[in-house]
Amino acid sequence: MQAPRLALALFTSLALTACSQTGIPGAERGSAPAPSTAAQGDDEGLPETKPIVYICDGGAMVAAIYEDDEAVVTYEGRSEQMETVRSASGARYAGEEWIWWTKGNTGFLQTRADETTIVDGCSLHGEE
Repeated sequence: MQAPRLALALFTSLALTACSQTGIPGAERGSAPAPSTAAQGDDEGLPETKPIVYICDGGAMVAAIYEDDEAVVTYEGRSEQMETVRSASGARYAGEEWIWWTKGNTGFLQTRADETTIVDGCSLHGEE
């Protein structure tokens, strides 16, 4: 199961590196529907999960792939696998270097070492 996740994280990383906010059709907030999280099958019948894209302050992008109690979060071409950790409100995912917080359709990314905010004001792509 680890190999498909790594391949999916690599694909997401490359896709986000190749695109900028202006290179995504409908990247303007509210102009496109939210990305689908529905699982589809690939040629081998394995589930394929699409990344959820968040547009953040300054036009930065964060993509997350959620599966059970885990997430793969990609920011600026770098991906990190994370696990759900206890949170008083919303969802909190922690990896080796990052913490990804979400509540509803919003989120922000912090460093794990000192919880400095890396990127803030993230909203689900296509949501106001």
